[in-house]
Amino acid sequence: MLTEQEGRELLLLARHALETHFGVAALAPSTEVRTPNGVGGVFATLKRDGELRGCIGYLLPNIDLHKTTARAVVAAATSDPRFAGVEAEELSRIRISISVLAEAVPVDATNEIEIGRDGIIIERDCARGLLLPQVAGERGWDRERFLAETCIKAGLKPGSWKDPETVVWRFAAVHFDEPRTLEAPST
Repeated sequence: MLTEQEGRELLLLARHALETHFGVAALAPSTEVRTPNGVGGVFATLKRDGELRGCIGYLLPNIDLHKTTARAVVAAATSDPRFAGVEAEELSRIRISISVLAEAVPVDATNEIEIGRDGIIIERDCARGLLLPQVAGERGWDRERFLAETCIKAGLKPGSWKDPETVVWRFAAVHFDEPRTLEAPST
């Protein structure tokens, strides 16, 4: 979907957007990350000292990858309802991860879901929950636990994924993590 170089450039763009929001950014990076076909969204995850500090994303087909990434990283810092907003003093301890999602496809049978490869979206009525592909692997979950936790994130009962009224989607994603020290990409 994106190359490692494009991922590094997207992370620089995200870092700049976050720092600009807090009024501490230097000159904008000169990045030119293409938006590949089939992109279904982007998520920004912030961790402080390795602990989750915010995660927000957007499921939008045919997105402007630059604008949506910038919007997602600022929203992760300021609008994740699970956390108080990030403070400017924290920025040096915050590491950004960006996940660029492929378009989601409906799941006919849950055995189609592969841990580590697929993220999940669960929808029922007005409820929707999403977990990124790396979440199950990081937490050591099997497929059933991954489905149950996605239901919980949607505000549903853990077994709701078994109900025929519940729609399950899967998607692939490419994931980029900010390094400990930030460097501009070589051109």
